[in-house]
Order: sequence, then structure tokens, then C-alpha cells
Amino acid sequence: MVIFLASCSSWKNRLLSHQQQEGYAYQGDTLHGWSLIRLDSMTETWGYVSQDGKRAIQSIFNWADDFTDSMALVHYQDHYTYVNQNGKQMRRIQAPYAYAFSEGLAAVQRGDKWGYINHRGKWVIKPQFDWALPFSQNRAAVAIDNQYGFINTQGEIVIPSQYEDVKSFVNHLSLVRKNGKYGLIDTLGREILPIQYRRIEPWEKGTYKLYVAHKKIGLANPNGHIILDTMYTAITIQRDNFLRAVENGFAGLFDFNGGVILPTAYPFLGFVSDEGFLVAMKDDKYGIVDTTGKTLLPFIYDEVIQPRFSEGRICMQKDGKMLLMDTDFQIIKELPYAHSYIFSNGFAIVEQKDESDPYNKRYGYINRQGEEVIPPQYHSAYRFNKYGLTVVGTRKEGITSQFIIDTTGIQLPIYIAIDQLGNQRPMFYPLYNRQPSSMHDLKPFGDRLFYGKSGSNFTFLSPETGLMMNKLKFPYESLYPLSYSDRKDLATVGIDSLVGLIDTTLTELLPPQFEDISTFTQNRVAVKQEGKWGFADEKFRLRIPFVYDKVSSFRYGYAEVDSSKRKGIIDAKGRIFVPLQYKNTTVDSINNRIYAEREQGSDIYDMYGRLLLHSDYDYISGYWNKNYSTFRRGNKMGVMDYDFHILCRPQYDRIGPLYEDRAWVVNDGKGGFLDSSFQVIIPIEYDYIEDYALGFTRVEKDGEFFYIDINGKRIQPSAEDIINRKDAIEKRLEGFIDFSS
Repeated sequence: MVIFLASCSSWKNRLLSHQQQEGYAYQGDTLHGWSLIRLDSMTETWGYVSQDGKRAIQSIFNWADDFTDSMALVHYQDHYTYVNQNGKQMRRIQAPYAYAFSEGLAAVQRGDKWGYINHRGKWVIKPQFDWALPFSQNRAAVAIDNQYGFINTQGEIVIPSQYEDVKSFVNHLSLVRKNGKYGLIDTLGREILPIQYRRIEPWEKGTYKLYVAHKKIGLANPNGHIILDTMYTAITIQRDNFLRAVENGFAGLFDFNGGVILPTAYPFLGFVSDEGFLVAMKDDKYGIVDTTGKTLLPFIYDEVIQPRFSEGRICMQKDGKMLLMDTDFQIIKELPYAHSYIFSNGFAIVEQKDESDPYNKRYGYINRQGEEVIPPQYHSAYRFNKYGLTVVGTRKEGITSQFIIDTTGIQLPIYIAIDQLGNQRPMFYPLYNRQPSSMHDLKPFGDRLFYGKSGSNFTFLSPETGLMMNKLKFPYESLYPLSYSDRKDLATVGIDSLVGLIDTTLTELLPPQFEDISTFTQNRVAVKQEGKWGFADEKFRLRIPFVYDKVSSFRYGYAEVDSSKRKGIIDAKGRIFVPLQYKNTTVDSINNRIYAEREQGSDIYDMYGRLLLHSDYDYISGYWNKNYSTFRRGNKMGVMDYDFHILCRPQYDRIGPLYEDRAWVVNDGKGGFLDSSFQVIIPIEYDYIEDYALGFTRVEKDGEFFYIDINGKRIQPSAEDIINRKDAIEKRLEGFIDFSS
């Protein structure tokens, strides 16, 4: 029975009595006493249920968010409004767009302007901005025209609107963009990192990766202070406490204050082991150093057989001898093998050449004392699992068979048969006996093993015994690890052409009732049911209903979706912020913009869903780390800046990227060059043109190839200059995709 309580004129009560029931299509976490629910997995009707299950807020909303700051943002009929903890809907607010409450205020759109309301629905900061974002650390980003700045909770502008893009404050820092460059500012607008970087990327442990020229990066700490200058080609974290950086092909080790532990002087520098040891190379010889920079093993070894210590063991090679050592660098044994792999669960795979076939190799196993427990006799081998089982394979005349063995090399049966007298008969048949290219190999899944060919020819093996698991223990017909996933412990499983999802503990995360399951990224996994796609969340609850014909993964925290051949963009909670009305959408993650093509024209949105440009352009190439974009109108291309001012009217057949203040241009089959203001600087008269590099380029005219400088003057560069130019172009192309044409 629905119970409508008395309410004041500005609120409408949506609270009703509720008898707790199971089987919601979605039920979220309990926040402020309420959890978000959806009754039907194929529709978008949302409501809330109380923590005790006795009360509910009517499931009438087209879209709804979790409670934050004691209020919930909902979309009702054709507008956004709010519901409070008493189940009352705020009637005075009927906004075309709005954000959830944060720090006591909510950003709300009225007409074409934005302001902020309090929990009573009263305007605390009157609508006056072109866009507004939620408060974070007493600051909210607001837009005036196409520029962003920040206000405080009193509505005072504390940082002027001067940035092309901003991010909410985290740790009292905001990532901002100005004139195509990025920097970090504090809550007073002071530049903590100067606005000079090609890109800044929030990274692990609260740090920021700083990008400048081609493949040159540095690192700043969570307070914005430089840890490593922008001079490295790769930076990784090791053991949570160390930074491994590569400069000009040489690696070094640093602490999180930027202090040098090992200078960038090593052509090879391995992983930090549990003991704090690293294998390193110097003067073409290998040795071992520790995380204080001390040399523990001199650089006298010809090769490192293993890249790091494993289970207290490492193999080094000297004078053609493979030496197994312990963590005190005492030689345990000289090994007679061609190669040894890392130790796992007490054993290491060893490799030996096959004397009968020099193109093949044989594999066996040794223990931690270097003793050969299984001679090299297999053509393929996996590591032992924690139960002392592994998979090995033999090949004869191109035919491969695989077996389960224990640590003594004894082959285990794959199932036990019962004869007519009731006696057990171990069955030792190989797992397959066909060309390996025609099916999937037996492979590990966590600490478990699986074998699959296709459909019903699927066998799951017990990790403890190596026996086939029966249907009671493993009821699925197929198992495939999830590809390109943020989580490597997930696999799809199938029954009767339907799929579900499990992890390496064999816990069923999604039951096998879906037509398809896609990759897990950004805490969302796409699932398909009855021909439609939706998404499950990080707890594998069906958060976004099955309403889309096609979906992308959540690569940037947003997904591109398709319904009835119309495309748009949704956020991780399923809210549509680029409407599903376009032929095509493209997410420019570098510049936080979205390009959307209509039947007759193109639009540009920012990553907040704000429509920045509505145009009649047939195509917009995108900015892609530039401060300009090419576009097409009719059959001609032009150029506009980041604020959509026309720099070059559409008059050329094609326009190339700007390098060294020169961009090639083509008209009527002839090429020339524009300068950085996109005016013709070199006449359009050449039959063939290339990009500028190192101050000159190659062109063709009247059947002759030659070189010109940036002013179009004919020159004759040296052979060395020509080689250097070619190298510069190759390096440029390694990290650049030309979207201009």
C-alpha cells in the first residue's frame, strides 16, 4: 500500500511502505540509510529501498544516483531534481542538467546558466555561469564562455576563468590546460607546476606523469613537486618504494624523493627481488646490486639466466658455465643445461637442446638444490602449481600429446573408470592427440588447470589431483580467460551457448545466462542479454540495464553506446551526457573532448557533456594534443583554434599537421606549405611534398626531386643531414597518429 505523507509546497513525498523482497535487477550499496534499486533489468526505472527493507522511495525515476551528502540526484520525466532522506522529491528544482550534492551545495542548470542550491532547494549562488561542476576542497570549477576558473562556496571567483580545461581539486591541486599546455595549480591559483607540459597524467601512488617532447617523461609527487625531470623514456614503480627510469636506453633506480640509488648507466637493470637485489649489466658483464646502490656480486658474469631472484635462487653464467646461487651468492651447483627458468613452488624448469632435432628443445625440472628431479624429456612444460602438479607435452611426427605429472615425473590419470567388478581403473589417455594448431592447449587459470578445444570437448582438471572435475564440482562446458581486462583473474564460462563469469577461486560472479560478456575495464564489464548490452559494476551487479545495441568498454571512465543506429556517450553510472542522436562519436582523451557527427554537421562536447560547438562542418579531425583542428565543409578543409575561431577558411583539398611552423597543403593535385598562422608561405606548386624535419623537406617539381628550407629556398643538405632527418621523422611517427586528413 502506498502511503503519501504530508509535505510542504516545495517537496513531494515519494515514500511508501515496503515489504522486503529479493530479486532486484540491481541493488547498490547502502548509503545514508538507502540503497539504489532497479526492478527490471531491461528498463530504466529506478528507486530506493531502506536499509531495513521496510520503506521504499517509489521506483519512478528514469535515472537515479546514489545518496551523497544526504541527497540523491534523480531524473524524473524530463528534468533533474533531488530526493532527500525522508523520501521527499524537491519540486521547485526541475533542471535540464545537474550534479549531485557535494560540500552542502549542488551545481544546477536553470535555462542556459548555472548556479548552486542548498539542501532546501534555495539558490545560494545564483545562476550566472555557462557551466558549473561540483565542489571539491572548497572550490568548484565554473565556465565563462569557453574558459574555466574556480569559485569558493560563497560564490566568489578566487581563480579567474582563464583555462581551457580544469579538473576538480585533489590533494589541493588541480590539473589545468592553457594554450594547449598543462600544469598544476593550488587552490589560490598559484602554479605549482608551470603550464608547459604536453600532457600530465595522474598516475600510481598519487603521482603525476609529466610529458614533454617525443617520449620524454618525468614525474611529480602528490604535492606537485618534481621527483624526476622530463628526460626519461620509461618510468615504473618497483616494490612500492623505488622508481626505475630509463634514459637513452640506460636504466637507473631512484627513491620517491628523486634521490639517485643507481644512476642511469645500466643497459640492463632487472626487477627488485624480495631480498632487495637487482641484476644489472655494466661493460657488457652482469652483476648484482642492492637497493642502496652497493655492488654485491661483481660484474664478471657473461649472462644472467634468470632476470631476478626467485625463491632465494638465481642462475648466472660465466665462462660457459651455468651457476646456481643462493642469496649469499654461494654457488650451490653448476648446471649442465642450456637455460633455467625461475623457481616456482620449489622447482624450476630447465631447458636442453634436443640432440635428435637441433630445432627442438627438451624440458625437465630441478629442485632448489639444483638436483635434477625430472630429466629434460618434454617438448613443452609449465611450472608446478602449489599442489605439486604441472602439465607437460611431447611431440612426435608433428603430433602433440599433453599429460599431468607430479613432482616425481609420474603421469597422473585424468579420470578413474569403474569396471564391471567394481574395481577402479586409472585412465592415462593423453589430453589430446592432434595437431596443436587445431585446438587450444592445456593452460593454467590461477592455481587451476583447464583444457579446451570447442564446445562440449572441454575438460576442467582438479588442481589437487589432476583428475577431471565432474559436473557437480564444475558445471560449465567452456572456460576462457577474459582478454584485455584490468583484472587477470576473470574468465567467461559457458553452458548451452550462454556465458557467465568466474574468478580463479571458481566463484561464480555472473551466472551463465548472458549471450556475451566483454572485457572488464574501469570497474565495468559489458554483458549482453536478449540482443541488448548493459554493464555490471565492480561487484558484478547489473548497474546499467540492457538497452544498447552496441557498446565500447569504459576506457576513459565513459563508454560509447549505440541504440537504433544512433550513437552517444554514457558515464559509469549509466547517465547519458552526449545524447544518442549521432552517426558517430569519437573520444579525444588527450584534450577531454568528444567529436560527434550528425547527418548534416558536427558537434563538439567536453568530457562533462557540455555542448561547445554546433556546426555545419561535415567532419572535425580533432585536436589530439594540438591547439588547432582541421575540419571539412563540403569538399574543402579549413583550420580552427581551440576556441573555434577560424584560422583558415575551408579552401584546400587537404591540410597536413604543423611541424616546425610549417603545414603541407594540397589543392588541385599540387602541394605547398602554410605557416603557423595558416597562411600560404611556400607556393602551392609542387607535385610531391613531405613534412618538415630539422629545418628542411623534400619536394618534387617537373619530375625532379630536391630539398627546400623553411622559406622555400632550394638547398643541398649533406648526406648526414638527410639521414638525421629520416631518423627524426621515424621517431616522430612512433608516437603520432595523423588525424588531420
